[in-house]
Amino acid sequence: MVDLGAGFVADEVALGGLHSCARASDGRVKCWGSNASAQLGIWDRRGPGRKPGLDPTPPAMGDGLPAVDLGAGVKAPAIAAGNSRSCAIVEKDGAAGIKCWGSGELGLGDENPRGRQAGEMGDALPFVDLGKDLVPAASALHGFMPSSTSPALSAATRRSTSAAGVPRPPTSSRPGPRA
Repeated sequence: MVDLGAGFVADEVALGGLHSCARASDGRVKCWGSNASAQLGIWDRRGPGRKPGLDPTPPAMGDGLPAVDLGAGVKAPAIAAGNSRSCAIVEKDGAAGIKCWGSGELGLGDENPRGRQAGEMGDALPFVDLGKDLVPAASALHGFMPSSTSPALSAATRRSTSAAGVPRPPTSSRPGPRA
């Protein structure tokens, strides 16, 4: 049993290559394991939850394991994990979007890692631009988690109905959470 802290009851678990993430019913996300690619969303590269002996000073699990900072007042209703990245559908004040962190193709138009340095998470972590025709759906992340050989979130960025979203009438071309 993985100790994620008092009061953290995992409703969903996502397994990546060398890391895992859990989502609680209150929308908090905690990730542990290897953090070599910043896929935990915390900038401690040692990686919480590593086996004792592999890391001479393993960071704490349980209450000492920080929740991923997705932004002020943001909750995650769904998560996914890949080899070197993690993603969450995020909601705030009735609006929804997708945020990804780690390394590689994160759907942000570049391959810059996110979550490796202090100040890259939370409100500073950009939303994946789904375009004006898609909004994230709760099942979105599980069908298209990017692989190291495919464009990140390519299924999500197509302007048609897909596992990554549902069609919606155009309202704005501004990237970010959708109402």
